[in-house]
Amino acid sequence: MKKEDSAFTLYAAVCSLLMLAILFLTLFTVKKSERSIDGQETDTLASQTEYVYVYVSPEDTSDDAPDTSATYGWIVREHEERIGIFNADNVLIHVIETHIKTLPVADRDLLREGIKVNSRKELLAIIEDYTG
Repeated sequence: MKKEDSAFTLYAAVCSLLMLAILFLTLFTVKKSERSIDGQETDTLASQTEYVYVYVSPEDTSDDAPDTSATYGWIVREHEERIGIFNADNVLIHVIETHIKTLPVADRDLLREGIKVNSRKELLAIIEDYTG
């Protein structure tokens, strides 16, 4: 074997090892950054797919203005670092398992104040927004 061939083989081996090292470091860094949000493990913050069933009558599917006889039907707001759906009497009726910390700041502020919902159609739209 020529001296030039062995030097090229050694150079190729060193380059290959360096590329593998960079690949592993990159994968490790990406996995580590996926696991931590604000210093906490995302396993505890992971949102799950959830289905909320709300009966929608034919009257609620029209594009007319919402019924103004009642002030509002539901309130969607923060509840124990999750999203809670409350009825007009302020009784918790459902919790959406989406963690508040995973939402943008503007959404967190809205949920802290509470979003008043007038129709089932609007409620379904808000649930879809927060559950994906």
